[in-house]
This record gives sequence, structure tokens and C-alpha cells, in this order.
Amino acid sequence: MPFYMALIEIKRYFRDPGDLTLSLALPVALLALMLGAFGGDSSFSGTASIVDLDGTPESRRLIEIIGAEPGIDVELLDESRADRLLAGSSRLLVMVVHRGYGEGLMGGGGRPLIEFRQRGSGGDEGLIVASIVRGAVGKQAREAVALSQARVVAASNELSASGEEIERAVLDAVERDREAPIVSVRVEDAGVGTPTFNIFFPGILTMMVMFAVTTSASAIVEEKRDGRLERLLTTRLGVTGIFIGKFLSGLSRGFLQALLLCTLGLAVFRSFSPADYGQIVVVTLFLAACAAAVGMAIASVARTSEQANWAGVVVTMVTAVVGGSFFEPAGGGVLDVIGRISPVRYGNDALRDILSGSANLGGLWVELAVLAGVSAVLLVISRRLFSALQGEAV
Repeated sequence: MPFYMALIEIKRYFRDPGDLTLSLALPVALLALMLGAFGGDSSFSGTASIVDLDGTPESRRLIEIIGAEPGIDVELLDESRADRLLAGSSRLLVMVVHRGYGEGLMGGGGRPLIEFRQRGSGGDEGLIVASIVRGAVGKQAREAVALSQARVVAASNELSASGEEIERAVLDAVERDREAPIVSVRVEDAGVGTPTFNIFFPGILTMMVMFAVTTSASAIVEEKRDGRLERLLTTRLGVTGIFIGKFLSGLSRGFLQALLLCTLGLAVFRSFSPADYGQIVVVTLFLAACAAAVGMAIASVARTSEQANWAGVVVTMVTAVVGGSFFEPAGGGVLDVIGRISPVRYGNDALRDILSGSANLGGLWVELAVLAGVSAVLLVISRRLFSALQGEAV
């Protein structure tokens, strides 16, 4: 009978579009929001808006060097349009290559001039682009110096090579250095091997399962107040049967929410293997049971649905913070010590260990035992306090 009651509750849950949308779409939306805010590619991409007033091979070479930088797109503008875009804030920074740049670069007199026209600070992207442009200008200047020195050496030693041959040899040497530099630079992501989804997944999963506490607890209190649970006492269920049925109903709802996120991680993000998926589902079942037990405890002591809602919100947020849902507490810190009393902490630890490959279910017996133990204790206490009648304990 309790199982039949839980089945009816789940059917009713699926027939309520509002409740279904809130409980299933919310975790997906929250996950997408966090991935959009903190995930994604860490490499830079931007546009270098350039006005070339010089029009020499040297200025075109500079533009070529800038365009070859990873993540940089070059936009060529005439001066009047560039000024209009700056005036309208459509561009925050424009680079201007002034006349005489090529002549000055090749030692023909004057100093080559690159001007940055900007609004305010030029914006974050503009500052990065300007830094990249300065590096490209320095690279071309070094090419020019090397070429000039090669010509001086060739002339002083009365070598027979022509100017074009010298220039070609220098540029070839520069190109070889670019393709196989003497000093290489490697950028290594500190989170390499840990997809963004896997970083946020444990916390979102545990928080969403605990979020089911609010709706399940307040619904039970409402059923007490309008007499629906009292009418169920006329059946063969009895108070214990009602209690078990409500617990199984809350467990099922929390588990369905978590199962949706797990399936999303496997099918869409491909962040873990099917074997890991099975282990995560088992941990999720223990988490859902613990959350349902917390919900029954709240429903047993709350007198109004408002009290149940507030208690659910407080429990969800406090356990999320101290349990490491938002960030992993530093070992030995205050939050780390406090978090050890939160069952959510053990769920988060188990999920992180599975996702990192550092443990499987066989090595997570402590975490699962804590979740099961907390669930059992809360259920025993809740049953003693639970009543199908408002204001009574049976």
C-alpha cells in the first residue's frame, strides 16, 4: 500500500505542468547558467581595428603579423569611418599606422608612429589587443634591425649578395625562428583534465536534490491542514503507511531530478563514462533518500507551509555552503570542520571522487554509510513526531 501511494503521488507530479517544469527545468537552467558564466574556452579572441595611412609593404607586413596572432581578427578601416565609430562608441580602440611608418622603419629618417585612438581606457578587449599590437610592432622592429645589420655587414665585407637576397635570407631566418623558436612557451590550464561540467556537477546535483526538500515538506503540511491525510487514515494505510508513502514519494522526486542531470552529463556533455554514470546514479539514490528524510523531518515539526518552505530553504542553503556545493573547503579550515556534520559534504566528496577517477563505489563505503545512517536516524525521529492530523503526533 505505501508503494501504491507513492506511485499515485509520482503520477500526480507528472500531470502537474508547473511543478514538473520547476523541478526538472530549474536544475538544467542553473547548470547552463553556471557553465555560461564560469565555463567555456579560456583563450582570448578579439578584433584589431586598424587604419593604414602608410600603405607601404612594411605597414602591410605589420598588419599581417597582427592577423597571424591566435584569436585576433583584423578589421581595416579608413580614417573617417574609424573616427565615426569611435565617436559613436561602436569601437573603443582603433590603431592608426601613420604615413612614414615604412620609411622610418627601414632607416629612411624619422620615427615610425603607431597611434592608438580610444574612448576611455579602450575596454578590456582593447587593452589586450593593444598589448598584442605592441608585441607585433616590436617583432617587426626587430626584423628591421636584423635586416639593417645584415646589410651593413654585407657592405663592410663587400659581399656579392643583392639587397633582395639579404632581405629574403633575414626574413627566412625570422620565419624559421617563428616556426621553431629557440625558447618555447607552453600555457597549461590548471584545470586540465577536469571538464567544466565536472567541476560544477556535484554541487548542482546535491543542491537540486536538497531543493526537493522544500516542495515535499510544504506539500505534506498542506495536506495535513486541509484534511487529506486524515481521510487516508480511513484506509488500510495507517499513519506508518502514510509516512512511508510520503517518504518514498519525496525520494522518487529527488531521484528523478538528479537522474535528469546525470543523463544530461552523459548524453550531452559526455563528461563521464557509462560506468561512472552507474556509480553516480547509486550515490544519487543515497542522496535522494537523505534529502527525503530531511523533508519528512521538516514536515513532522512544521505547523504551516510557510514554516516548511523557510526551513527547507535554510537547510538547502546552509548544507550547500558548509557541504562544499559551491566550492571545496580548504582542508583543516573552519568550513571544512563544520562541513563534516553535513551529509551533503559526503555526497559531494563521493561524486568528486568518482568523476576524478580516484575512487569507485567500493572505496566510498564511508560516504555512503554516512548518508544511509543520517537517513535512518532522521526517519526514526520523524516517525515519532509525524502525525496525519494537524497539531498531533501519533
